Amino acid sequence: MKNTVFVLFLLFILTNCNMNTFKESKGYEAHKDGDYETAINIWQELLEKKPNNAKYLNNLGWAYLHIDNIDSAEKSFLKAKQNVKSSSLKNSIEINIDMFDLVLKVQEFYNEEQFENCIEKIVKIDPKSQIADILRYYQAKCYLEMDNKKEAKEVLLKTHEKYHKTGVFNKYYLHADSIINAL
Repeated sequence: MKNTVFVLFLLFILTNCNMNTFKESKGYEAHKDGDYETAINIWQELLEKKPNNAKYLNNLGWAYLHIDNIDSAEKSFLKAKQNVKSSSLKNSIEINIDMFDLVLKVQEFYNEEQFENCIEKIVKIDPKSQIADILRYYQAKCYLEMDNKKEAKEVLLKTHEKYHKTGVFNKYYLHADSIINAL
């Protein structure tokens, strides 16, 4: 009898771990595809079971950042930083907070109509970084404000091509698509 209970307990634990791993992979996949609303739902669901999981909080912060929910992104990143136990994850979260601050600075430049400063800041960032979509969004908006349609279109085509392949038409794709068609 004890063996049966132990085996059932192990099966329960393994099933639960596999389910979380499966959901994590779906969260990463949704984020990679630009389906940030789905990613948010997945990370929130996982956080219901582990509310202080730094990795989930960090990923939730990224998804929020991509839909311009700045307050929720900041809260998620800061809570992740407070709850992180692994030094490698801590370093990653600190880098993510730095990138978050960079996005805020770019938005500030844009809002203050400092378009050249905004573009100068953006072009220094790796085009494959996690914030590339956000930065290209602002870069194109700056070029349009400066009446440089050629450069804006070139930037927007990168976003358009990326998401057109995935079939996920998030705000970055829709923005690029509408501007490209208008140019």
